[in-house]
Parts: sequence; structure tokens; C-alpha cells
Amino acid sequence: MTLMELKEQVIKNKQLQPLFIFTGDETVILNIYIDKICKLFNGTVQKADSVKAVYTQLNSRSLIKRTKTCYIVRDDKDFINQSESAWEEFTKGKVQKDNIVILVYQTLDRRSKFFKHNQNNIVIFDKLGKDILTKYTLKELPGMDKKYAEELVEICEHCYERILLECDKIRNLSKASNFTYSDAFKYAMENKFIWIPPEDAVFSFVDACLKRNVESCYYYLNECKRIGENSLIIISNLYTNFRALLQVKSVGYSKEICNITGLNIMQVKNVSDKVNNYTLDELLRALRLIHYCETSIKNGTIAEDIIIDYLLVNLL
Repeated sequence: MTLMELKEQVIKNKQLQPLFIFTGDETVILNIYIDKICKLFNGTVQKADSVKAVYTQLNSRSLIKRTKTCYIVRDDKDFINQSESAWEEFTKGKVQKDNIVILVYQTLDRRSKFFKHNQNNIVIFDKLGKDILTKYTLKELPGMDKKYAEELVEICEHCYERILLECDKIRNLSKASNFTYSDAFKYAMENKFIWIPPEDAVFSFVDACLKRNVESCYYYLNECKRIGENSLIIISNLYTNFRALLQVKSVGYSKEICNITGLNIMQVKNVSDKVNNYTLDELLRALRLIHYCETSIKNGTIAEDIIIDYLLVNLL
């Protein structure tokens, strides 16, 4: 079953089936559809540890009349290893009767016998593409400039859950400050209200060092520390970029700069607008300092938790 079939046949036409099997990385959308099914079912919702526990409960004798129940079972590996006849009993609702079961798996092997046998009941929630996420972002923040919506999607690394959290932040900022959503986004970016992913934090820290922007350097350094970025990774990125800056500054403007320096066009472009921030002597000193810091970590003469602070004090 495709996601579109789930939306049209089940949700829109209200045609619930005895068994649903959900899997995939897009957990936010997955959980939204679980909620939709539960609302359509209009009965009790109960989490169960396993399909076996559901079977035991449904077949136990009780003096109390049971209400119809939607059972949600997550990552029950035992059920995957059951026989085809056992799967069929649940697929056809012989066990559930008026009840339904939603199985949720983090991952499923598409080559497995279980997957092939239950294809009509399995819905895969793959990661959403940029265009869809941008559309969803604009739905959350109507009137926002599309380019800012696209930027937010990239900042959140195409993670819908993070996008929703940042949208909520922008909405609250807009309401409190009487900003448009576009202005609220720009204000949030300028004032570092939107969380920067680890990879971006390292890149932004290095970029701030190349620009000699002291305030930004310490902000992104704190971000790197907060997410536990390895000091040697930071130092390695610093050395690579300062060496590129020295090469570009030494050569000056030349159509053959890539051939002369051995850098690719993106590396050249990344440092070209920063060549006036340091003299050649300062760049040579910076490379010696970065190399010294790397050696100091490896031989233990300077503690790793203060090495980047030491580097900044002597670099800027």
C-alpha cells in the first residue's frame, strides 16, 4: 500500500482494515497517520508490547464487556518470524474481529518473506523531499517568502520534526513582536534563535575565524562544545581552510589559480572574499599555531577541552 492509497482509500473513504504495518524514517508523518486512524476508529487506543500479548488479551475470558480497541505494537520482531498462516489470521481480522492492530517497525527488510507477503498492508514513510517540505513549511507559516522556507528546510536537514519545532518558534516570535513570518525568520537567524546542526556549526566556526569575527567565533565554538564536536576535527578544518586562504592570497587573481594551487573552484570561492582579513605573515603564523595545537592535543601538553580557546586567543 502506498502512502497515497492510505490517504485516499483509508483516511478519505474511511475504509479501515484489520491490520496496518507502518515503517520508515519519516516518523512525524507516520505518527500523524496513526492518530488519523485512531480517530476514525473511534474506540479505545492501547499500546501493546507484542502481537502475542494482543492475541492473549483478545482470547482471554472476561466478565467485563470489552470496548473495541486499536492496538499499537512497535518493533515486534517475533511476529515477523511467524508463519504465513499466522500473518493471514491478523490480515483477515480473524483474531482482531472488531478491533484493529497497527504494527510499527523502524526498519523492514524489503527482501524478506514477511515484507513480500504483507505488501498490501505495509506503508513506507520515506523521508520527504525538499519541495514537499517547503510546501509543508509554507502551510505552517502562510505568507512566508518561499526562499526563507527553503532555507529553513536546509538548516533542519530535511527533518520534518525539526522543521515543525522551528516553525513553532517563528510563529511565537512573530506573534510576540508583530513580525511577518519572513521577518521573524530573519530576526531568529540574526539572533541565533534557530539551532544550527553540528556540521554547520563547525563550518560556521571556521568561516567566522577566516572573517576574524570574534563574536561569531565564540558563539559557534560554544555550539561545537554543546554538541560535543571533536577538537581535532575543528583543528583539521581550520588548517585546511587557512592553508587554502594562504595559497589564494599568495597567487592573487589568476585564471589558472586552481591549477597553480591544486584547489578546486569551490575551495577558491570559499576563501576569496576573505583574503584581506589576514596578511601573509599572519597566515603563516596561524598555520604554525594550528599545527602546534594539533600536536599539543596528541602529546597531551594542552588539555583538549581548552585547546580551541587557547587557539582563538592567539589567532584573532
